[in-house]
Amino acid sequence: MLSFLFLVLSIDTIKITVMWFDELEKIENPGAKELLLFVEQTRRFLGDVVKDDRFWWLWMDYQGLREQAYNTYQNFIVEGPGLEIDSVIMDLDPLPLNRHGLIGSPLRFKFSVIAQLDRELTSFLPDFASDELDSKSFKKVVRNWFGLREWFKKLVTAIDATLDSILKCADLVLPGAGGIIKEFKDTIVSIA
Repeated sequence: MLSFLFLVLSIDTIKITVMWFDELEKIENPGAKELLLFVEQTRRFLGDVVKDDRFWWLWMDYQGLREQAYNTYQNFIVEGPGLEIDSVIMDLDPLPLNRHGLIGSPLRFKFSVIAQLDRELTSFLPDFASDELDSKSFKKVVRNWFGLREWFKKLVTAIDATLDSILKCADLVLPGAGGIIKEFKDTIVSIA
Protein backbone atom coordinates (compact mmCIF):
# COMPACT_ATOMS: atom_id res chain seq x y z
CA MET A 1 0.00 0.00 0.00
CA LEU A 2 2.77 2.44 0.89
CA SER A 3 4.68 1.79 -2.36
CA PHE A 4 1.47 2.38 -4.36
CA LEU A 5 0.99 5.74 -2.63
CA PHE A 6 4.58 6.71 -3.41
CA LEU A 7 4.10 5.81 -7.08
CA VAL A 8 0.99 7.98 -7.36
CA LEU A 9 2.76 10.90 -5.69
CA SER A 10 5.73 10.48 -7.99
CA ILE A 11 3.52 10.55 -11.09
CA ASP A 12 1.70 13.67 -9.87
CA THR A 13 5.00 15.37 -9.14
CA ILE A 14 6.24 14.60 -12.64
CA LYS A 15 3.06 15.99 -14.18
CA ILE A 16 3.31 19.22 -12.20
CA THR A 17 6.94 19.59 -13.19
CA VAL A 18 6.14 19.20 -16.88
CA MET A 19 3.09 21.48 -17.10
CA TRP A 20 2.66 24.62 -15.07
CA PHE A 21 -0.73 26.09 -15.98
CA ASP A 22 -2.70 23.11 -17.29
CA GLU A 23 -5.13 22.85 -14.38
CA LEU A 24 -6.18 26.50 -14.51
CA GLU A 25 -8.01 26.24 -17.82
CA LYS A 26 -10.27 23.50 -16.47
CA ILE A 27 -11.88 25.83 -13.92
CA GLU A 28 -15.33 26.87 -15.15
CA ASN A 29 -15.76 30.16 -13.30
CA PRO A 30 -12.38 31.37 -12.00
CA GLY A 31 -12.04 34.17 -9.47
CA ALA A 32 -9.76 35.42 -6.71
CA LYS A 33 -8.88 31.94 -5.43
CA GLU A 34 -7.70 30.96 -8.92
CA LEU A 35 -5.70 34.19 -9.22
CA LEU A 36 -3.79 33.09 -6.16
CA LEU A 37 -3.20 29.69 -7.78
CA PHE A 38 -2.02 31.46 -10.95
CA VAL A 39 0.52 33.48 -8.97
CA GLU A 40 1.72 30.30 -7.24
CA GLN A 41 2.07 28.53 -10.61
CA THR A 42 3.91 31.54 -12.02
CA ARG A 43 6.35 31.30 -9.13
CA ARG A 44 6.79 27.58 -9.80
CA PHE A 45 7.36 28.24 -13.51
CA LEU A 46 9.99 30.89 -12.75
CA GLY A 47 11.67 28.53 -10.29
CA ASP A 48 11.87 25.83 -12.95
CA VAL A 49 13.25 28.32 -15.48
CA VAL A 50 16.04 29.08 -13.03
CA LYS A 51 16.67 25.56 -11.65
CA ASP A 52 15.47 22.95 -14.16
CA ASP A 53 17.96 21.41 -16.59
CA ARG A 54 15.36 21.57 -19.36
CA PHE A 55 16.11 25.33 -19.51
CA TRP A 56 19.88 24.90 -20.02
CA TRP A 57 19.55 26.55 -23.44
CA LEU A 58 18.40 29.81 -21.80
CA TRP A 59 21.37 29.98 -19.47
CA MET A 60 24.17 28.46 -21.57
CA ASP A 61 25.90 31.84 -22.02
CA TYR A 62 24.86 33.16 -18.58
CA GLN A 63 25.84 30.62 -15.92
CA GLY A 64 26.93 33.32 -13.47
CA LEU A 65 23.61 35.07 -13.95
CA ARG A 66 21.78 31.81 -13.39
CA GLU A 67 23.31 31.51 -9.94
CA GLN A 68 22.28 35.09 -9.14
CA ALA A 69 18.79 34.42 -10.49
CA TYR A 70 18.52 31.34 -8.28
CA ASN A 71 19.55 33.33 -5.20
CA THR A 72 17.04 36.06 -6.05
CA TYR A 73 14.33 33.46 -6.60
CA GLN A 74 15.01 31.76 -3.26
CA ASN A 75 15.26 34.95 -1.21
CA PHE A 76 12.81 37.35 -2.84
CA ILE A 77 10.30 35.44 -4.99
CA VAL A 78 9.34 32.43 -2.85
CA GLU A 79 10.01 34.35 0.36
CA GLY A 80 9.81 37.96 1.45
CA PRO A 81 8.42 40.53 -0.99
CA GLY A 82 7.36 37.90 -3.53
CA LEU A 83 4.75 36.61 -1.08
CA GLU A 84 3.08 39.97 -0.37
CA ILE A 85 0.76 39.56 -3.34
CA ASP A 86 -0.72 36.37 -1.85
CA SER A 87 -2.25 38.16 1.11
CA VAL A 88 -3.56 40.97 -1.09
CA ILE A 89 -5.33 38.87 -3.74
CA MET A 90 -8.11 37.62 -1.51
CA ASP A 91 -8.84 41.20 -0.41
CA LEU A 92 -9.22 42.59 -3.93
CA ASP A 93 -12.44 44.40 -4.78
CA PRO A 94 -14.56 42.60 -7.43
CA LEU A 95 -15.09 45.79 -9.49
CA PRO A 96 -11.44 46.29 -10.55
CA LEU A 97 -11.11 42.53 -11.00
CA ASN A 98 -14.04 42.62 -13.40
CA ARG A 99 -12.65 45.66 -15.23
CA HIS A 100 -9.35 43.84 -15.79
CA GLY A 101 -10.95 40.59 -16.93
CA LEU A 102 -9.89 38.72 -13.81
CA ILE A 103 -13.24 37.06 -13.07
CA GLY A 104 -15.31 34.47 -14.91
CA SER A 105 -15.07 33.84 -18.66
CA PRO A 106 -12.48 36.56 -19.46
CA LEU A 107 -10.14 35.01 -16.89
CA ARG A 108 -10.91 31.53 -18.15
CA PHE A 109 -9.95 32.67 -21.66
CA LYS A 110 -6.64 34.06 -20.34
CA PHE A 111 -5.97 30.82 -18.49
CA SER A 112 -6.80 28.77 -21.60
CA VAL A 113 -4.35 30.76 -23.73
CA ILE A 114 -1.65 30.38 -21.08
CA ALA A 115 -2.31 26.62 -20.78
CA GLN A 116 -2.14 26.18 -24.58
CA LEU A 117 1.16 28.03 -24.79
CA ASP A 118 2.37 26.01 -21.78
CA ARG A 119 1.66 22.80 -23.70
CA GLU A 120 3.43 24.15 -26.78
CA LEU A 121 6.53 25.15 -24.84
CA THR A 122 6.56 21.84 -22.98
CA SER A 123 6.46 19.96 -26.29
CA PHE A 124 9.66 21.75 -27.36
CA LEU A 125 11.57 21.51 -24.09
CA PRO A 126 14.41 19.02 -24.12
CA ASP A 127 14.22 16.58 -21.23
CA PHE A 128 17.96 16.35 -20.83
CA ALA A 129 20.89 18.52 -19.86
CA SER A 130 23.28 19.89 -22.48
CA ASP A 131 26.05 17.39 -21.66
CA GLU A 132 23.71 14.48 -22.37
CA LEU A 133 22.96 15.40 -26.00
CA ASP A 134 23.24 12.58 -28.51
CA SER A 135 23.21 13.47 -32.22
CA LYS A 136 19.48 12.76 -32.71
CA SER A 137 18.51 14.79 -29.65
CA PHE A 138 20.85 17.59 -30.64
CA LYS A 139 19.23 17.80 -34.09
CA LYS A 140 15.81 18.08 -32.42
CA VAL A 141 17.00 20.94 -30.24
CA VAL A 142 18.70 22.73 -33.14
CA ARG A 143 15.61 22.26 -35.36
CA ASN A 144 13.40 23.68 -32.61
CA TRP A 145 15.93 26.20 -31.31
CA PHE A 146 14.18 29.32 -32.46
CA GLY A 147 10.79 27.75 -31.83
CA LEU A 148 11.82 27.01 -28.26
CA ARG A 149 12.78 30.60 -27.55
CA GLU A 150 9.69 31.95 -29.32
CA TRP A 151 7.30 29.66 -27.42
CA PHE A 152 9.02 30.63 -24.19
CA LYS A 153 8.51 34.32 -24.99
CA LYS A 154 4.89 33.73 -26.04
CA LEU A 155 4.11 31.94 -22.80
CA VAL A 156 5.77 34.64 -20.73
CA THR A 157 3.88 37.35 -22.64
CA ALA A 158 0.56 35.63 -21.87
CA ILE A 159 1.56 35.24 -18.22
CA ASP A 160 2.52 38.91 -18.18
CA ALA A 161 -0.90 40.06 -19.44
CA THR A 162 -2.64 38.37 -16.52
CA LEU A 163 0.04 39.22 -13.96
CA ASP A 164 -0.05 42.91 -14.99
CA SER A 165 -3.80 43.04 -14.42
CA ILE A 166 -3.45 41.40 -11.00
CA LEU A 167 -0.73 43.85 -9.99
CA LYS A 168 -2.81 46.85 -11.10
CA CYS A 169 -5.67 45.66 -8.92
CA ALA A 170 -3.30 44.89 -6.04
CA ASP A 171 -1.88 48.41 -6.21
CA LEU A 172 -5.25 49.64 -4.93
CA VAL A 173 -4.72 47.62 -1.73
CA LEU A 174 -0.93 47.54 -1.26
CA PRO A 175 1.09 49.56 -3.79
CA GLY A 176 3.93 47.56 -5.31
CA ALA A 177 2.77 44.17 -4.00
CA GLY A 178 4.02 41.43 -6.31
CA GLY A 179 6.07 43.82 -8.42
CA ILE A 180 9.25 41.88 -7.76
CA ILE A 181 7.76 38.80 -9.45
CA LYS A 182 7.04 40.74 -12.64
CA GLU A 183 10.45 42.43 -12.62
CA PHE A 184 12.21 39.10 -12.02
CA LYS A 185 10.27 37.56 -14.92
CA ASP A 186 11.03 40.52 -17.20
CA THR A 187 14.74 40.32 -16.38
CA ILE A 188 14.88 36.61 -17.25
CA VAL A 189 13.03 37.21 -20.54
CA SER A 190 15.62 39.81 -21.53
CA ILE A 191 18.23 37.07 -22.00
CA ALA A 192 15.94 34.71 -23.96
